[in-house]
Amino acid sequence: MFDGTVPCWIPDIPSQRDDELRIRTAQFGDGYAQRTADGINYLDQQWSLTWELREAADINAMVNYIVAAKGNAFSFKEMQTGITYQVWCDTWHVEWVLRRKGPLYWGTLSAEFRRAYGITA
Repeated sequence: MFDGTVPCWIPDIPSQRDDELRIRTAQFGDGYAQRTADGINYLDQQWSLTWELREAADINAMVNYIVAAKGNAFSFKEMQTGITYQVWCDTWHVEWVLRRKGPLYWGTLSAEFRRAYGITA
């Protein structure tokens, strides 16, 4: 459901994406280096995302979705590019605050999504 179909599940801006190329390098004595991509999926991508001050029901639903995936991949749509990726989420953090108006508990979810390649389930 992190695919953009549920508006309250769209992460806040700013968000951060880190890209890293996995490159194999053979260094030779004369200063020459030979570089090649490490495998067919050589681009590692990770998103640091936040959903700030959402109702407890929404935060709990997002966390339950991540837990129910049991480490398997799920769809995540990066709204800035419109591209949908398969991702894993193994790390997240929830911070709760108390409000006097409206729903009593509000939470902030911070999560790390990593791009998944190949067989993801």
